[in-house]
Amino acid sequence: MKEKLIIIGGGGHACACLDIITMIKHFDIIGIIDSYLANQNIKSVHGYEILGDEEMLSSFAGKKYSVFVAIGQIKTAKPRISIYNKLKSLGFKLPSIISPLAYVSSRSILDEGSIVMHNALINANVRIGKMAIINSKALVEHDCVIGDFCHISTASVVNGACQIGNEVFLGSNMILKHKSNISNGSILYCNPLELRYKTDAYNKIISIQHKQTNNTTKQDKLDTGGGGQSS
Repeated sequence: MKEKLIIIGGGGHACACLDIITMIKHFDIIGIIDSYLANQNIKSVHGYEILGDEEMLSSFAGKKYSVFVAIGQIKTAKPRISIYNKLKSLGFKLPSIISPLAYVSSRSILDEGSIVMHNALINANVRIGKMAIINSKALVEHDCVIGDFCHISTASVVNGACQIGNEVFLGSNMILKHKSNISNGSILYCNPLELRYKTDAYNKIISIQHKQTNNTTKQDKLDTGGGGQSS
C-alpha cells in the first residue's frame, strides 16, 4: 500500500519536488497545503487539489498521513523551520525523498524531511541533517557533514570533509574547497563577477577576477568589504 502524503507548498520548488515524488511511485499524494493559493481561492495546482491553508493541518493529524515540505529556501530557512516545528508538534512523519536520477551512497545518512534532487550525487560517509535541500546536479563529496535546514543549490560542489552548519544557503555553482568549515546561518552565493557570503561574524563581498597564465586559470580574490582575509 502506498504511503499517503500531503505536500506543503504549491510554487516552483513544489513542482520540482512533485516531479520526483511521482517518479518514485511510493506515495499517494492526497493534495497540497498552501496558504497563499488557498486565500486566492485556487482549487488545484500541478494537478493536485489545494486542501487549504496551514490551519488545516491539525485536521489531518492522527490519520497516519506523512507530510513533505516543498517550500523553497532562498537565503533564509525561517519559513521551513516554522512549518517543521508545527508539523512535529502535530505528530506528522516527514519522509526523506531521493530522486531515482540521483546517487546517494549506502554509507551516507539522510535525515527526515530532506530531498536529493535530479542528478545530485552524495558520496560515501556523508551526514545530511533534517529538512535539507540537495538540489539538481549538486555534488557532496566524501566525509562531509551538512547541518539541518540547509540548501545546497544547483550544480554546487562541496568537496571532501567539509563541515557545514545549520541553516546554510549555498548558491548555484558555488565550490567549497576540501575541509571547509561553514558557520551556522551562512549565505554563500556567486555569479560570474562576484562571490558574496555572510557568516555569523561578518559580511564580505569578494570579487573574482580570472587570469589566464600558462593555460592555468587563477582566481584573485579581492576583499572589498573588510572583516579579515579570505582563504
